[in-house]
Amino acid sequence: ILATAGTVETKNNISYNTTFNVAGTNNNGINMQSSGNAIIDDSHFTISGSGNGILLAGGATGNKVNNSSFIVTSGNGINLNSGTLANVDNSSFTVASGNGIYAAPSTTLTGAGTTSSNTFIVNGSNSNGIFLNNTGTTSIIGSFTISGQNSTGILINNGNTPTISGSTFTVSGGNSRNTSGIFMYNSNTLTVDPTTRFTVSGASVGIAVDNSGKTSKTINFNGTPLNIATSTPAAPVVITTAGGGNIGVNIQGGNYGSANRDVKLTGTLDINMTGDSDIAYNNTDFANKLEITNGTLIDTGAEGCGIIKVSGNKNIVFLNSGFVKDTASTIELKNVSVNGNNNVVGYFNEKGNSVNTTGDIGWFSGSVKLQGIIGKATDSDKNIGVYAVSSQNSTMTGNGIGYVTTPPTTIDKLDIADINIGFGPKSTNGVLIYAGKGTEVNVKNATAAANALVASTISDGVESNSGV
Repeated sequence: ILATAGTVETKNNISYNTTFNVAGTNNNGINMQSSGNAIIDDSHFTISGSGNGILLAGGATGNKVNNSSFIVTSGNGINLNSGTLANVDNSSFTVASGNGIYAAPSTTLTGAGTTSSNTFIVNGSNSNGIFLNNTGTTSIIGSFTISGQNSTGILINNGNTPTISGSTFTVSGGNSRNTSGIFMYNSNTLTVDPTTRFTVSGASVGIAVDNSGKTSKTINFNGTPLNIATSTPAAPVVITTAGGGNIGVNIQGGNYGSANRDVKLTGTLDINMTGDSDIAYNNTDFANKLEITNGTLIDTGAEGCGIIKVSGNKNIVFLNSGFVKDTASTIELKNVSVNGNNNVVGYFNEKGNSVNTTGDIGWFSGSVKLQGIIGKATDSDKNIGVYAVSSQNSTMTGNGIGYVTTPPTTIDKLDIADINIGFGPKSTNGVLIYAGKGTEVNVKNATAAANALVASTISDGVESNSGV
């Protein structure tokens, strides 16, 4: 259908169960060149040859797609080229190559799931469920399954600041952690509302955050715990890693510079690490300023409290492999529970191969605050609270790692400003803080929490009454 004037409607009382088979190069099932709206309901599209199921190019502002399906062999299910797509509801997208929904620059995608969820299955490589290449704020509710390599459920570019809620992401495409549920490439704000769950396996990533200087990034995680007083159930945001080689949140692509290289992760996010050799938070390269705050100062296993549960082996809760420059940076994880063997809560890595170009050395100029328990529920051997081998010390300067843009004249010791990690009855051979390769560490416990044996002291014991 080519529309150069008027409105196109496919409805179950006008054209029931309409089917479009789009083949050939750059062809379209519906080509809206008109300023009239496309109102699409109960229609089914099969797209190949780099075409579009629906091309919206007329600038209309009331386009809607509901109860429809898109099988994309190559191309786009919906290509929003101009105007506004008001909502896409109760529709499904299966993508082998291309995008389920593509929103071009200067367009508005108001909602992809405003009243009911959509389903996105991305089983091909280099593909996306939704590609937000526009500005504005898009509300998204959906079920995303991403099994294709180098693919993502939602790719955010060009300044869109989406809000995700009531969604699930099942990510397994892997390929050396180049597949993600969400890729925050060029956007300053992402909001993840409850109840939203990520399940990450096959050496994949839950949320990937680009830090190469396009814009600074903030992610707001808005999980909420059970409210006993009002009998309101927990509404969490959860990332679960399973299998091995996975990352919950990956901050990547950093390089030297000060502008637009700040990353802030805030709010309440639960992370369950059920496999081996996984990382909850990973910073790979230089960041001007890095702020990660999560959890509440309580000992509970309930969802919605920002608890990070480690139940496998050789996992890392926070891994810093990049130079974090700003002294106002902070890592504050208030609720960590570790059961298993050879796990680390805070790991500050040694120098990598690109230290003079991307700052891949685990120097951290801010403060680190960690609270948790190791080895309460199951036998847990050789776990470490903080493992610092970055060689960060007070004799170093920024020149030592090739930082040429106003290098810091001094690098201070690693500041563990508040550590309240206790070893439970199931823990053996645990180490609270290990510093090696010339790393200097300042350590104190500034927390007077109920489960500290003695308030504001450093101890290897913990007293706890709940079942974490």
